[in-house]
Amino acid sequence: MSASREKKNRQEVAASGAVDPKTARQAQEQAKERRSNRLYAIIAIAFVVVAIGLVVWNSNIIQRGTTAVTVEGESYSAAEVSYYYHNAYNSIVNSKYASLYGIDKNTSLSQQNLNDTAKMMLRVSEDMTWDAYFRDAAKKSLIQLTMLKKGAAEKGMTFNDDMQKEVDRTVETFSTYAKKAGYSTSAYLKLMYGNNMTMSTFKSILKDTLLASHYQQDYIDSLTYTDEEVETYYNEHKNNFDVADYEYIYFKGTADSTKDADGNTVKPTDEENAAAKEAASANANAALEAVRNGLLMEKAADNYDNGTYTVQNVTKDCTVHATFSKNSSSGGSFSSSTRYTVSVEDTDNGSVKVSPTRASKGSTVTVTVKPDEGYELDELTVTDKNGDSVKLTDKGDGKFSFVMPDSKVDVKATFVKSEVQPDQPTKNTFVDVPENSWYADAADFVAQRGLMSGVGENLFGGNQNTTRAMLMTILARMDGQDVTGGATWYEKAMNWAKQTGVSDGTMPEVNITREQLATMLYSYAKLKGLDTTQGGMAVREFNDYDSISSWAGQSMTWAVNAGILSGRGNNTLAPTAGATRAEMAVMLQQFVGLMEQ
Repeated sequence: MSASREKKNRQEVAASGAVDPKTARQAQEQAKERRSNRLYAIIAIAFVVVAIGLVVWNSNIIQRGTTAVTVEGESYSAAEVSYYYHNAYNSIVNSKYASLYGIDKNTSLSQQNLNDTAKMMLRVSEDMTWDAYFRDAAKKSLIQLTMLKKGAAEKGMTFNDDMQKEVDRTVETFSTYAKKAGYSTSAYLKLMYGNNMTMSTFKSILKDTLLASHYQQDYIDSLTYTDEEVETYYNEHKNNFDVADYEYIYFKGTADSTKDADGNTVKPTDEENAAAKEAASANANAALEAVRNGLLMEKAADNYDNGTYTVQNVTKDCTVHATFSKNSSSGGSFSSSTRYTVSVEDTDNGSVKVSPTRASKGSTVTVTVKPDEGYELDELTVTDKNGDSVKLTDKGDGKFSFVMPDSKVDVKATFVKSEVQPDQPTKNTFVDVPENSWYADAADFVAQRGLMSGVGENLFGGNQNTTRAMLMTILARMDGQDVTGGATWYEKAMNWAKQTGVSDGTMPEVNITREQLATMLYSYAKLKGLDTTQGGMAVREFNDYDSISSWAGQSMTWAVNAGILSGRGNNTLAPTAGATRAEMAVMLQQFVGLMEQ
């Protein structure tokens, strides 16, 4: 976003009298947080006399056992500081306001300052780099942790067996995610929280945070308020609660000025401005139609080079948008109708997903249910704000749809044990793929899905290289294209790849590199409307991060963060090395799993 546009966004926030997103989020939570105000008041007083010894820390300078921060005499290592640093980073890049914060994932955080919008939303008054911001956030987290631990000790609260079970479950869940991403638990810890992180440190952090959390909740539960007190507090702080959230796409409705041969500015003609205004109006109307059909507004903005997406406040149940206006001096934004929340109740023995999670009246909402192994769907209901049932349509294969009413809705599913045992998957036996091989499941998966076949004589050829044409053909088939015929076996797939932007179609018979493979998958993901904004700094943890080609930086960052691409050993990515058939099979298995979520 340009500096002038960003300034305009801030002015619009101020002119509207709206609370900025950070304030609004906090305001919505103040009712439940009020009970903890006394606790934090006590802690805040303690902060005045807290002695903090902060050493310049860096994973390449301070070893994992070295003290990086001291709070009230309690020492924390570089690995522990790194954990909270990464937590702060992920909370920013994975938030709904990530695009407004303006973090460039391909540039060092120490070389990026918070933009004015980020400073406003995060209540930062001075100029600072993102690296300094996350270090400061980590330090504040450790101060709060220390104070809560001291409070627990003073009350005699200690770590118990129930808390240990919570730690064990968390570690087990983390290990499951690591395995799904193709990493060992140890390697995944380092990718998520820095090279100094170990399992013993991770468990120690979990124990501390659980003890602190239990103490905080115990204190909050001990506080009581009368209805009159709550009502009085609300009446005194209505502006903190009665807030609205709106988002819009801005289309510039005037033509740009140009320069003549002498460098003089040439203003656009009336005809050029009229044409720009007409184009802005057409783009706004097209984007509006896309949003009404269920596309997220932020995604709709991605379809236009001159469309700037902005969101400025949060709400509980619906979103109120700015209205598209036509005038000669500015572009346009537009409003969709009110969008209501689609809530999913927690359930056991299966999962329920909805898309979109907020929808306007008359929009189609899709519900996808997936029973756990050995279970089946018993009942699926959708009810509006009055408790009335909303009609569901069974689309087959675990998908249902309904038409959104003019209120928020609740989706509830129940699962029961299946009387019919699920079929066991059929294994494709490749004689050159050992059952315990790291790519055995992937080879079987791509063969069953018809994505890849063997190389003859029941061989998979996992160590053989593969070509750009082969991946073009696989992706074209995934897109439902008929790739048979043509002057060469890959001609139709190559033409499809060029037309869709999945690839430039060059050098089809050349071996594909790992970064080229990641880039084609990234392009196909964007083509199919997948979210490619996964946050994280995992790619920077590899020793050869700097060897990634500039054009492949974004796609490699996405592939690593999404768990599609993993390292080759010695903490390297080998981005320019040729991708083997085994590696392609594993990446395709992970990619398909991501698409089917």
